[in-house]
Amino acid sequence: MSSLVASLRTSAAAFLIGCIGCVVLGSHSAMSETPARACEEKVYVVKIHADWCGSCKATESVWERVRKELGDRATVVKLDVSDRVEYEKAVAEARRLGIEDFFQEYRGKTGVVAILDCQTREPVAVLNGERNFDKYLQAVNKAGRAS
Repeated sequence: MSSLVASLRTSAAAFLIGCIGCVVLGSHSAMSETPARACEEKVYVVKIHADWCGSCKATESVWERVRKELGDRATVVKLDVSDRVEYEKAVAEARRLGIEDFFQEYRGKTGVVAILDCQTREPVAVLNGERNFDKYLQAVNKAGRAS
């Protein structure tokens, strides 16, 4: 182990990336484009929803398709902010999933669907009122590679 630490100290280009129970070594140039690690969790597809939101209504059919077709590859979540009761449930769910920072930032932006990195819980893509399923599929694929 000490020889590994010593070699890392002497090589400015080498660094460590943590990934739930694993460590991957790589060079900065190779890792900056596409990190060579995979999440042990699914990416998140999170919709900020309200019953009164026109965009939410217009995208309901594509949202159902996202839920059905991407549910095996992603954690699909609808955070409902329609009224105070639903909002409080959404706050609790966001906290449970570890996406409360995302929710606090986007809670007033109904109709938004964000694809979140499974490690950082940061948005990889944010779609607003998107009706094209392929855009969701591309974003989930991108998030899966970036994780």
